[in-house]
Amino acid sequence: MMRLKSKLLSLNSGKPEQEKTKVYSPRNCEELRIPFKADKTAKVVGKLASIPPPTKLHMPDDYNAPLVTGVLVQNDFKMSVVDPEDLREYAGLTTSMIACKQRLTLSAAGIDLIKWALEGTFGSIEELPETKNRVSNGSKEKNGDEKMEDADEEITQTMAAYLVMGCVTVRYRNNGELELEWEGNMLNDGIADAIIAVLLSVECSPAAVKQSASTNPHTHELPTRNLHAHLSPQERLERLFLFLEAQFGADAVSPVAVPKLPPLTKDEKAAVKGEADAGSEASMELSDDGVAEEKLLQARQQAEIERLHKIGIPVPGVTIKVDKMVATVWLEDLEVECSNRVFADRVRAVVERAAEVTAPLWG
Repeated sequence: MMRLKSKLLSLNSGKPEQEKTKVYSPRNCEELRIPFKADKTAKVVGKLASIPPPTKLHMPDDYNAPLVTGVLVQNDFKMSVVDPEDLREYAGLTTSMIACKQRLTLSAAGIDLIKWALEGTFGSIEELPETKNRVSNGSKEKNGDEKMEDADEEITQTMAAYLVMGCVTVRYRNNGELELEWEGNMLNDGIADAIIAVLLSVECSPAAVKQSASTNPHTHELPTRNLHAHLSPQERLERLFLFLEAQFGADAVSPVAVPKLPPLTKDEKAAVKGEADAGSEASMELSDDGVAEEKLLQARQQAEIERLHKIGIPVPGVTIKVDKMVATVWLEDLEVECSNRVFADRVRAVVERAAEVTAPLWG
């Protein structure tokens, strides 16, 4: 091996210093690690390929950059990004959905108390349009001549069904049995565990014990409205302000009265300007371009505020000021505008947590 090394060095001795060949002669059974630098590229296929690519290169700190989410599949040295639905066609893999079910029986808590506890924990819950029949003893009537014939067992029927957090279905049956059903994943499993914990705590609560011990089922009545469910937009805004004031101080948070206007196209600008001119002809004649632009701006702002009110947003945004740093949060899409990147990241994290606490924030 040493003779081979010396021969190789002699053959390449005429090269310049920058291109001089180096020959290494490791010992026997010594581990060698040779790094190969190569750019890894992934090909987007399937449904994801129909998404138009970005027209410009976005920076890593650009939060408005379009995102492409999918599954990265590597076959030998080829990598591709595919949609989960396209795994069978492009990767030869089959996907399956795991449906989880959990049953438990509550003997003390009624459906009203269960609904109250779920709304108090998870906010507004969706009531599913499933059958709500009263308890039937399984009797049958044939041709109107024969009388009722009692069945040995009671028929179990669904009295109410609710969808919690958009992923877990809770069904209450007339025999006190509760059935939880959800699609198995990390997030849904955690929500289902939280629902089971709430239901078990309701079963041993004083309200349930009082309700089950009473002979009259209507002795213990709950309020007609849960303070944590079916919130109005104004109540959600107040809770958002409480959350932000606890983080930044009461004097640092204030609402924004002027909405953020999207850019107008030429056709839209002509149409809006025509409406503004038509409405102002009776009162005054617009001769100055500055006055016309001011009226156009006011008309657009008023239309934007009315649109936000229709979708349940009381104010366009919130301004947060700490020392000399100012951040504006637009409530429609929770976009944060701030010249200081560190402060913007902090405000964005706090607003996201606040939106999760008061979820759904608007609607």
